[in-house]
Amino acid sequence: MPALFPISDHCDGRQFFNPRGHNDRNWRDIFSWKLSGLPTRWPAVAVNAPRPTAPLHGQRLAAT
Repeated sequence: MPALFPISDHCDGRQFFNPRGHNDRNWRDIFSWKLSGLPTRWPAVAVNAPRPTAPLHGQRLAAT
């Protein structure tokens, strides 16, 4: 089957995965992590440069 997603260190083209393996975390770990950090300040402006899209073939759809 053809790849649906770009192949990378965390995607085989069809499925995403964690390259470092599974972390055994529970809800208490997540809650402790969330309460222990300070929120990051949002930037005043986010600049997004337009990128050209790859040509579409057949009955495919691109939405932005």
